[in-house]
Amino acid sequence: SMQKLIDNLRLSHKFLLVGALTLAMLAVPMGLVLSTGLASLSRSAAALAGVAPAVTVAQQIQLMQQHRGQSANLLSGKEEARAPREALQARSLEAMQAELAAVQTFGNAAITTRGKKVQDDWSQLTQDVGKGAIDTAASFRRHSALIDEQIEIIQALVDASGLALLPQASGHYLVVAALDYLPRLSESLGQARAAGVALLNGGQSNPAEQAHLGALIEAARIHARHTQSALALAMADSKHAQQVLAAPAASATKAADEAFQMVTQKVVEAQTPDMRTAQYIPKITAQIDAQIDLLRKAMQVMSDDVAGRTSELRRMLVLTTVAAGALALFAFWIMLLVSRSTTRSAERALVMAKRIAAGDLRAEKIVAGKDEMGQMLMALGAMNESLRGIVGSVRKSSDSIATGASEVAAGSLDLSQRTEEQAANLEQTAASMEELSGAVRSNADMAREAAQLAGAASEVAARGGQVVGEVVTTMADIKTASRRIGDIIGVI
Repeated sequence: SMQKLIDNLRLSHKFLLVGALTLAMLAVPMGLVLSTGLASLSRSAAALAGVAPAVTVAQQIQLMQQHRGQSANLLSGKEEARAPREALQARSLEAMQAELAAVQTFGNAAITTRGKKVQDDWSQLTQDVGKGAIDTAASFRRHSALIDEQIEIIQALVDASGLALLPQASGHYLVVAALDYLPRLSESLGQARAAGVALLNGGQSNPAEQAHLGALIEAARIHARHTQSALALAMADSKHAQQVLAAPAASATKAADEAFQMVTQKVVEAQTPDMRTAQYIPKITAQIDAQIDLLRKAMQVMSDDVAGRTSELRRMLVLTTVAAGALALFAFWIMLLVSRSTTRSAERALVMAKRIAAGDLRAEKIVAGKDEMGQMLMALGAMNESLRGIVGSVRKSSDSIATGASEVAAGSLDLSQRTEEQAANLEQTAASMEELSGAVRSNADMAREAAQLAGAASEVAARGGQVVGEVVTTMADIKTASRRIGDIIGVI
C-alpha cells in the first residue's frame, strides 16, 4: 500500500518527495498564470499585427475614394480632371501593392485572396476609367463596390487579429470608432463627393440624385454620431486617449459638420447647384481627410495603449516568474536545511542507538537543536548516560557477587571435603549396619524359631489351661457337693 511504501522510504527520500509535491503544487498555479499571461501576450501581439494592414487598407480606401471623385469629374466632361485622376491611379496602384504586402504579412490566406481579387478588379477599373470605357454611374457603382469590399476586409482583419476582443474599454471603442464607424463615415462622404461632382457638372438640379445625396449625408451623420460616441467612451477610459485624440476628434467633428452643411446647402437643397467642382472637391476632400487622419491617430493611440499594456503584462510575467523562481529556490534552500538538520539528527540518533545496542556506552558530547529530532537525540544521550550508570552499578554489584561467590566456592570446597569425610564415615557405618543387619537377620531367624516354640508352648499351655479349667470345674462341682454334704450333715 501507499502507507507501507512511504514507511519504507528513507527520511531524505521523504523530504525529496515532499519537495517534489510542493514544487508540483507551485508549478500548477504558476503554469496557469504563465499560460494565461502568455495567451494574453499572444492575443495582444496578434491584435497589434492586425493594426498595420487595417490602417493600410483604410489609407487605400482614402485614395480609392479620391479616385472615384476625380473619375466622376472626368467622366462627366471635365478634362482638367484627367491628370489628377491619373496621378491618383498611380498612387492607388502603388498603395494597393503595399496593402497586399501588409495583408500577406498578416498571414491569413482568405484575406490575402480577397486582397488579390480587389487588386485585380481595381487595376481593371482604373484602366476602364482611363479609357473612358464606362460612364459615371458605372464608375460610381464599381468604385463603391470595391470600397465596400475593402471595408469588409478591414472587418475581417479586425476579427482575425482579435482587435474586436481587446479587454480594455478604451482599446475596444477606439477599434470600433477607427475601423468601423470612421471608414463608413468617410465612405458616405466619399460617395457624396462623387455624386455631388456629377450633379455640379450637370449644372442643373436632379431631384432623384439630390435625394440620393441627401440620404448619403444622413447616413454620414449617423456614422459621425456613432464615431463621436465611441471616441467619447474611449477617452473617458484612457487619459492618454483623451490627451491625444481630444483635439483631432474635435477637428474631425467640425470638418464633418462643415461637409454636411456644404453638401446640404450647395447641392442637396440648391435649386440650381452652381458651386464649382474645383472648390467642391478640395473642400470635401479635406473634410474626409480629417476623418482619415483621426482614424490613423486613433489606431496609433490604440496601438500605443496595447503595446504599453503588453509591455506591462510582459514585465509582470517576468517579475512573477522571477519572484516564483526566487521563492522556489528559497523554499528549496529552507527544505534542504530542514532536511539536512533532520536527517543529520536522525543519523546521529541511529548511530548512537546502534552503538548502544552493540554495548558501546562511551560518553559523547551531543549538540542538537530543540526540535523533536534534537530532543530525541538528547534523550538518547541521557539514556546512554543512564545505561552507563546502570552498567557501572551492575559491574560493582557483579564484583561484590564475584567476591561472595569466591567465598561461597571456598566454603563449598571445605564442605565438600567434610562431606567426603562424612561419606567415608557413612561407608564405615554402612558396613557396620550391614554386619548389624546380618545379626538382626540371625536374631530374626531365632525369633521366628522362638515364636514357633512359643506357639507350640502356647498350644500346650492352652491345652493345660483347658485341663485346669476342667479340673477347676470338677473342683467346683466337688466343692458344691461338699457343701451339700456339709449341709446335709448339718441338718443331720
